[in-house]
Amino acid sequence: MPLGQPDFVGIGAQKAATTWLFKRLSMHPEIYFPRGKEIHFWDRRDKLNIPINSYKRTFDGVQIEHIGGKTGEITPAYLLLSDKRITELRKLAPDLRLMVILRNPVDRAISAAAQVLRNRGSGLGRANPLFSKNTTSGGLYGQHLGRWLSHFPRNQLHVISHEEIRQDARAVLQKTSEHLGVDPEVYNLIDRTLLESRTSPTPNRLEISPEQRARLAETYRADVEHLQNLLQRDFGWNL
Repeated sequence: MPLGQPDFVGIGAQKAATTWLFKRLSMHPEIYFPRGKEIHFWDRRDKLNIPINSYKRTFDGVQIEHIGGKTGEITPAYLLLSDKRITELRKLAPDLRLMVILRNPVDRAISAAAQVLRNRGSGLGRANPLFSKNTTSGGLYGQHLGRWLSHFPRNQLHVISHEEIRQDARAVLQKTSEHLGVDPEVYNLIDRTLLESRTSPTPNRLEISPEQRARLAETYRADVEHLQNLLQRDFGWNL
């Protein structure tokens, strides 16, 4: 990898086990996160007017050269990046390996709303975060990945489903390692219970009514169909 650019970037989705992925990839001796999990460069660049050289310096220098292996970041907010920012990232790192975890969008929205309420410290009240744009937009995977795949080749995007992690975490990490170009056998040396352990500090639970769930399902139904056509894959989500 030329210095000054990442080898890989995780682009989301929020509330879909990206922290789990970060912690498990960090166990691999050939994978290095220079500034931890989330850098938030591309999603905050417009607001903060950050020069691109500051991002390049994250993946440059003697330390990076000495460590070797693969370097990168996972910032779930990147899933919603504009075409302009994706174009800049492609120009910087044309061979970039991308990763995304997709979770049933209804469950993801419920988890996101639960986090809002947990941070707010109050009940749903009038300002119901369950149906806010900030909550629902993160689950429009077909719309967002369609944008990404208009800039990056499909073989550079590794798609993980939340269900796959639950079914066989070790296999997920081995396939991800292959995508990143590092030794997948490392994960045969780590105990299964450690690979499968939860990383969320608190349960993301929020009781909703059947009517609310049906409303969320309707929000995502067309986009899920678009996603499955885009990726030629049936995720089996019960909406």
